[in-house]
Amino acid sequence: GSADHSFGAPTSGKRTEFLAAATVGWWLGFGYFVAGLWWLGAPLLVEADQFAWAIPFAVFGLPAFLALFIAVAFGVSRYFWRVGPSRIMVFALLMSSTEWVRGHVLTGFPWNNFGMAFGGNIIFAQAASIFGLYGLTICVVLICSAPATLWDKGVHGRPVRHPMALAFGLFLTISIFGIWRLGTLPTEFNADVRLRIMQPNLEQSEKFRADQANEILNRYFRVSDTGSDATKRGIETRTHLIWPESAFPFILSREPRALERIKAFLPKDTLLITGAATSQTDVSRELIGESKTSYFNSIQVIDSSGSIIGTADKVHLVPFGEYLPFRTTLEKLGLRHLVHIPGGFESGTSRALLTIPGLQNAAPLICYEAIFPSEVIPPNSVRPSLLLNVTNDGWFGKTSGPYQHLAQSKLRAIEEGLPLVRAANTGISGVFDPLGRTINSLPLGEEGVVDAMLPIALNWTAYAQLGDKVAAGLWFLILLLAFRSRQRI
Repeated sequence: GSADHSFGAPTSGKRTEFLAAATVGWWLGFGYFVAGLWWLGAPLLVEADQFAWAIPFAVFGLPAFLALFIAVAFGVSRYFWRVGPSRIMVFALLMSSTEWVRGHVLTGFPWNNFGMAFGGNIIFAQAASIFGLYGLTICVVLICSAPATLWDKGVHGRPVRHPMALAFGLFLTISIFGIWRLGTLPTEFNADVRLRIMQPNLEQSEKFRADQANEILNRYFRVSDTGSDATKRGIETRTHLIWPESAFPFILSREPRALERIKAFLPKDTLLITGAATSQTDVSRELIGESKTSYFNSIQVIDSSGSIIGTADKVHLVPFGEYLPFRTTLEKLGLRHLVHIPGGFESGTSRALLTIPGLQNAAPLICYEAIFPSEVIPPNSVRPSLLLNVTNDGWFGKTSGPYQHLAQSKLRAIEEGLPLVRAANTGISGVFDPLGRTINSLPLGEEGVVDAMLPIALNWTAYAQLGDKVAAGLWFLILLLAFRSRQRI
């Protein structure tokens, strides 16, 4: 609109404008999230007889909820609307801050953040090493909104052109910084570490079948010992073998025969890092028949003697997938979570680094834990040597979901200045350097292995040291500039 609305107490007119703008924002957000998250219906087709009824809730219900955050950003922006560049600065502030809220409220879901418009491009994404995903969101909204000011008139009736000039300057700065960073920071490797990532491409409908346990383990051994280069060298040339999330349809620590088979398979100097379900039984109340077994989604490290020498539990669980929120109430309605674990998974007590011989300290990220900015490194910990992401994107088939997941995981590597090592059941598995460059990878839906040396981590990035405090500083700066700009149109 072109009306000159000033800051002040709410009026009935402003309330009407708020609701009108919020409605536009909700519809935009709803369409955006339906287009970007439609693949969330795919897991419900794995056991279609039990879960197909929930597809409308996943494909349309979740986007309808997520769109509320966009509606708030639009509505509040309209409340503070006035002609001139101040309106796009306020809009950028509100869009990025509500995206931050979306990434935290109700355990958070920062998927398809608007900042990924830049975060998915390796050149533009380098700016995330300074101000992270939410800083990228500010830049995306500012740059893409600037053309709206071309129709504004200044105090003398002349067009207002400086917002477009500043937007172009910001875009150019981000581009030059990305090109400079990629050109001046070559990938360096730890020559003592030789990784092999096994991608079994196992159908989700087969993965959790206990009657297929031996066949699944045989498949893992066969694929893991397949040479991936011209000389067809096998597993004996690797220092670390990595298998994806939830690799077994059983509790590995309870299956000595499986551990014996792994011992027989692993060469003397090779470690296995694998996703696995783990369990813990509280026997303190066993005498009165109230002992409880808790299950965890974990990463385990197994040496060549068949001993489990390290375990890290998943902390940030997937609602409705790994556990059922409001479980008592929803179970009475006949609902259950997707994973076949009695009572669902329990959350790990706290995020911690995983010590792995030869790799020092790894930051373990199970499945979608890799999409949460500033949460991938445990607080007050030493700097890890890599981000280790094991996942099972087989739930989503050959959709856009696994590609989006990979893009967000690579952005965490850029933010933190750490290499990313990723093992995915159906893909996309690979090794990526601290700038998000692909060292080696295997496409979605293919069986095979990825061989690579481990890239060396960079020094602390600005984002690794300050986290989202940088974005908060940008919000404060934008607010000051917006108030100043409205006085100088």
